[in-house]
Amino acid sequence: MKKAVEMGSCNAKLVKRSMMTAFSVLAAGSILSTSEVFADSTPTSQANRPVNYQTEATTAVQGLIGSYWNSSGNQFENTPGGSYTGNYWWEANGLYTLADADLATNSTAYSSYINHFIAGLQNQYGTQMYDSWNDDEGWLGIALMQAVRAKVTNLSTAFPVVPTTSSSMSSSSVPALVQDAEALQADIENSWTSEGGITWDKPSAGPSWYNPYYRDTAANMTDTILSTELYAATHNESYLADAKQVFDWEWNTLVLPTGGNVNGTNYQPGTVMDGVDWNPQTQQNTYPNGGTAQWTYNYGTVVGAAVELFKLTGDSTYLTDAKLVANAAINQFAKANDVMAGVETGGGDGGLFKGIFMRYMIELLSLDRQNQNLDNFIQTNLSSLWDNDQTSTAGVFGNNWAGPAPSASSVDLTDELSAVMSLTHMATYQHRPILALLP
Repeated sequence: MKKAVEMGSCNAKLVKRSMMTAFSVLAAGSILSTSEVFADSTPTSQANRPVNYQTEATTAVQGLIGSYWNSSGNQFENTPGGSYTGNYWWEANGLYTLADADLATNSTAYSSYINHFIAGLQNQYGTQMYDSWNDDEGWLGIALMQAVRAKVTNLSTAFPVVPTTSSSMSSSSVPALVQDAEALQADIENSWTSEGGITWDKPSAGPSWYNPYYRDTAANMTDTILSTELYAATHNESYLADAKQVFDWEWNTLVLPTGGNVNGTNYQPGTVMDGVDWNPQTQQNTYPNGGTAQWTYNYGTVVGAAVELFKLTGDSTYLTDAKLVANAAINQFAKANDVMAGVETGGGDGGLFKGIFMRYMIELLSLDRQNQNLDNFIQTNLSSLWDNDQTSTAGVFGNNWAGPAPSASSVDLTDELSAVMSLTHMATYQHRPILALLP
């Protein structure tokens, strides 16, 4: 039997955010989600050692490609020398990581891999780029936007744009990959429910999986992040409206801003829950088994969504939200010496969680550069990852960032992607334009 706690009806009006005087951080037509304002990008502290993250990112990406790239399938293998088929969201984050690597190294060194990768996805999925899980579609959309942001201009292929009735779709003058991301976002938004929130999966997931009432952080926050990126690319106001609506639902339903007791457990302010069911009989949200699960992934996506909304609107409430959740995450997941020792070490889907978490914590650091607690947490974990969890194959990492490192041949793609994207994103933090204006 599912344990549940009454949360109140989602039919109640969502809390509206008072918009402060906004400033534009995007030039007309820009697809960048960062300011054009340059500032010193040297890390504010070095937790363990002087680091050139660009050098470490290069080694990590070379390890990823050297150990996992399958030139026949034009995708990454699930383990070195293993299968490369069948995992949509792993491959979506592989695409993101390659695009991030171009940004991290300030080059187009990996553009050919990105080009081949998209062709490989086409070969696997054909003209059907949709998936049965909304969060997975969100990750592919975000990855496509990262490829565009990396200015990969030699892409010879893209998914055929699936016709949609959405009025949000942009004109054909928008790059094909952006149009593909728009089609994905429109499909995700079709799962918005009358009770509020986007469902985790769709009927196509099958009767053993599909739950028309379960709305989770993963689906809602990937949709929010994708919507903000599409607004930045197209300046279509409907995308910003979508992002605000979904984020407000998340904040009022799955985040505990002041903490509280749920199912007999006390939670700190800024806690992020996994998801809720809707009970049609009681007209209440309830936490099912697993609904209160604590994952780095969920904290990271809430931080990322809040950061992107702050960049686009200038509303400091979003930045405050991001800081609150980030602090809660550090309190929750930092173990001895601030390292996430033993956190999410099971491989598989969970292997990706820490990398997604870290990339959005780094996005927050790019705005909150004097936050020593956040800076030390990020750099301590990256130092431990590099020093203690790197296998005998340079640039291949295990899933316990405190070590000891496993055999390279046993490392899941998800564990490797988590490590690589954390290092590439920290390199972009060191070497890219950043937002210099803070409240």
